[in-house]
Amino acid sequence: SKYDEIGAKLAHYCELADTRDDGNVRITVTGHSLGSALATIFSLYASTEDRFTSNGRAIECVTFGAPCIGNWRFAGAVKHQEDVGKLRIAKFHVKGDVTVHL
Repeated sequence: SKYDEIGAKLAHYCELADTRDDGNVRITVTGHSLGSALATIFSLYASTEDRFTSNGRAIECVTFGAPCIGNWRFAGAVKHQEDVGKLRIAKFHVKGDVTVHL
């Protein structure tokens, strides 16, 4: 899958960076509009994998103008990952932006 392809590359870059930066590498995923929906989904999936959250690292997700995604189960999974410290999400939108209500 595309997730596996991107995840393998990201894991490789994390390994390289961890050896150079004493394991202090941060992973931040960002997107705008539809890209923010994809960033949120990718961040949730990545936050469940030890290869990305080792050394106490949390996946950081910053979105701009994200449409509503997922259902109550998805929201519960995001909340759980945030509560255990493996995911941090910051969402930004402009007041009156209809995209965030779709």
